[in-house]
Amino acid sequence: MRTIVAALVLLGTIATAQPAPGITVTDAGDATYQGIYDQPITLMAGHWEGKPYEPGGFTRPIVTLIAPLLRLGDLNGDGVEDAVVGLEETGGGTGHFLYLAVLMDRGGEIVNVATRWIEDRVPVRSLEIVDGRIVLRSLQEGPGDAACCKTMKVRQVFELQGGDLAELSREELGQVSSADLEGTRWVLESLTGGDPALPEPTVTLAVEGERILGSAGCNRYQGAFLNPDRTNLQVGPLMSTRMACDPLVLAQEDEYLAKLGAVDSFTFVAGRLGLVYGVDGVIGTLLFRDDGPPTTDGP
Repeated sequence: MRTIVAALVLLGTIATAQPAPGITVTDAGDATYQGIYDQPITLMAGHWEGKPYEPGGFTRPIVTLIAPLLRLGDLNGDGVEDAVVGLEETGGGTGHFLYLAVLMDRGGEIVNVATRWIEDRVPVRSLEIVDGRIVLRSLQEGPGDAACCKTMKVRQVFELQGGDLAELSREELGQVSSADLEGTRWVLESLTGGDPALPEPTVTLAVEGERILGSAGCNRYQGAFLNPDRTNLQVGPLMSTRMACDPLVLAQEDEYLAKLGAVDSFTFVAGRLGLVYGVDGVIGTLLFRDDGPPTTDGP
């Protein structure tokens, strides 16, 4: 599995339904954070860069807000909505470290009250606030995994205790497989890992055993979808109807089906499903949001 770390940053540019009112992505992107370095840092528009490690050098510490991971909920029982956000820290090497940070509105001032390091290069399946606790589902390193390519499903529960984000439980739930993609209607957000897909008509995907099916925007499609080894995939020939539709929609449909047919692995990126493809020597990621169970009309 090729982990597309850059998609964590690019996702911040995709139009997503952010919680409102309350602490917003803009608030989080301009907040001051502690617990990452010895001294607090202040993001500007979701980004912070430190000085180069060596004078005139290119490598430097960088912290980026993972915008799609902002979640709202009451974390201390005072009846006021707080927020948890994801932050990515890197120093120019292969490490891309995930932090969870808790934000509270203190009289109009957004204050970071707790920050916790999670792991290096963590594919996040979901982040939720449930009954005042933070629930993180992710892929982390399991037996035989390389640091780049994690396959162990892990569920962690955290609770705000004073100025700390304490881990209450950690469950290892076995190795991920394409079976974990079943029972969900996936809606395309991006064809590349960055630029957003057309908002309408929606492009969808569902996994049913050894086949995939859905709408490519104008036409229905289906094909084989095999999972021979962990997150590796084999997509068989795709069949689709050939209805006439708007040229712009059809162009996206043709691009989508070509990239879907070239998918060879999957991962999770900031709560999204990422199907990784290679077309003409270029590696990209089809990104999908979880839209809940399939409807009675199909995926």
